[in-house]
Amino acid sequence: SHIRSLSSESSTEESGTELKKGGDDTNVITEETKDGNKIKRSPIRIVGVEIDDRSVDVESAPFVGDTAFMMGNEGQGLSEKQKSLCDGFVKISQYGNGTASLNVNVAASIVLHRFHLWSRGIEVGQTL
Repeated sequence: SHIRSLSSESSTEESGTELKKGGDDTNVITEETKDGNKIKRSPIRIVGVEIDDRSVDVESAPFVGDTAFMMGNEGQGLSEKQKSLCDGFVKISQYGNGTASLNVNVAASIVLHRFHLWSRGIEVGQTL
């Protein structure tokens, strides 16, 4: 199921999964089991894909541990509410004088590919 609404405090899915901002500035997933007990999964960083002064180039592999990526609207990018939920930001460097925007599917593919290579210990430019 999908998260229906996000707030900086918490959000609940239909399944009983709750996303809360952790005290160590990472997000923690808490799930409620069928018997009503709550269990915590490992912290997951939420990284926004956004052209922003705080963004780090995705080519520098700025990843740490389990990560969820938040993609913005193709026209306006991430909203302020979405940005407030992010633990950090990455950007895709572009060259030339054209529009600094990519189709959201293309941007997601690039970021997920870089994350995959990082998770396998493959450096940029390394022959596979």
